[in-house]
Amino acid sequence: MKRRFFVSAIYFGPPGTMGGHMKILFELINNLYHQFDFIVLTSEPETFKLNLEAATKVEIIGIPYPYLKVSLRTHLEEVRYVSRMYEEYFAQHPLQPSDIFYTATDFAPDVIPVWKLKERFHFEWLASFFLFVPSPLSNLQHQYGFPVVKYILYYLYQKFLFTKIRQRANACLLTNDSDRRFFPQSEQKQLHAIYGGVNVEEVRVAQRHDQKSKIKFDAVFCSRLHEQKGISRLLDIWKEVTAILPNAQLAVIGNGDPAYEQYLHQKAEQLGIQDNLTWMGYVNGVEKYRIYLQSKLLTHATVYDNNGMVAAEALCTGLPVVMYDLPEFQTLYTTGCVKVAPGDMKQYSQSVIKLLTDEQYYQTVHPTKKEQQKLQQLWSWSQKATDFARFIQKTL
Repeated sequence: MKRRFFVSAIYFGPPGTMGGHMKILFELINNLYHQFDFIVLTSEPETFKLNLEAATKVEIIGIPYPYLKVSLRTHLEEVRYVSRMYEEYFAQHPLQPSDIFYTATDFAPDVIPVWKLKERFHFEWLASFFLFVPSPLSNLQHQYGFPVVKYILYYLYQKFLFTKIRQRANACLLTNDSDRRFFPQSEQKQLHAIYGGVNVEEVRVAQRHDQKSKIKFDAVFCSRLHEQKGISRLLDIWKEVTAILPNAQLAVIGNGDPAYEQYLHQKAEQLGIQDNLTWMGYVNGVEKYRIYLQSKLLTHATVYDNNGMVAAEALCTGLPVVMYDLPEFQTLYTTGCVKVAPGDMKQYSQSVIKLLTDEQYYQTVHPTKKEQQKLQQLWSWSQKATDFARFIQKTL
């Protein structure tokens, strides 16, 4: 008999969005639904129905969610509301000691209701904690550019929820072993770094269909449009690239807050590079890899991260990647990458230009066919899911 695997996914993106935490959950379910009986409680049921290949094999329970704008008052109301909804549901469907309950985010509407349920029921709580907010001092020292006051509040908010998770969670899912340093030695066996993965079959489908595809873009960016992902700085970098290569084309895959998207378009206009950009919006699946295949390289411009799955996707597709040499990336990405000093936009633009103009250099950087095969084996979601299932069996 399969173990029940509940998922709390209240703070989840609507259809047409894809954060790393979403991708990780979708791929784990797609690969493991035959081993676990997944029951998803979510405010965004359509997002799951659209992105889960195994949607018919999973019970998706929509939680009506009236909250659109977030403030401190409404956020507290959200937590109380979800707690009440969960209490009503589990009064009719009691949790068992063998059940696993996974919180898909580290936000309060996912964490606190499960924290409360843990007080009443015996079950195994698997929390996710995918990115620790930089300290206010680190934000300033490294010039990440995150709004200072906002991120001080976010830092304290996350610290509080981290304490709640450590009080009652049985295990925690991370994205990088580097984050183990935030946990004491006594809790190390309860941690698993998932690192994300790549849908290798989609890569291969795109490669089969686009064996003779023409290059349309000099580079591609793929990520959520957010300051953390470096897209604003990348526009400045692309301005420098077009000063040398006036016709250079950058494909931008992704979406974000509408106000921030508007800011980016206005900035591109001010820089005079709007004609050098193709805003693709949200693209996923095989079509995303087809755009990769139509590009010469990936610009991975994130300024603060601990994983960066899009870099792995590009490398598995055969593209070289230009990225900042963040500490978390140093052992994670060792093939097919040009790494530049964090925050050095001049060096970044020069690296892009060299890859685009020096064919001999390009050939020494981009992953060979043999390297692509090794990368696909390393990053395959089927392998990542198998490792995750072993961790569950051993720990929970």
